[in-house]
Amino acid sequence: MLLQHHIPYRDDYHVRSEFTLEASYQAAYQLLTLPDAPSAIVCDSDMLAAGVYKAAYALHLSIPNDLSVAGFDDSLVSRILVPELTTVAIPTDTLGEQTIALLLSVLENKQALHFDALHYH
Repeated sequence: MLLQHHIPYRDDYHVRSEFTLEASYQAAYQLLTLPDAPSAIVCDSDMLAAGVYKAAYALHLSIPNDLSVAGFDDSLVSRILVPELTTVAIPTDTLGEQTIALLLSVLENKQALHFDALHYH
């Protein structure tokens, strides 16, 4: 996707951390102090994004003026942060129902169900 828009992939922008606030803060701080720091960060969870907010604050960066941040979970954390975090809701109830239906189908030796897409509203 990046290459389609003539944006080079930068390995130094791909950072991993433990799923803790402090670890994500440390990782984001290192990333945001690079000479050519990114202008946007996408995190695997809202809690990790909170660590990015903390690092941005420590570096006097304004969200969203200086840095865009997105997370996954649509957790309470996303609504507590200021400004509120852009987040992706994960339909865990629907995922669970579809997973159990698939498992039961396999266990009953029926033809396995096939999901082309997750249906969530």
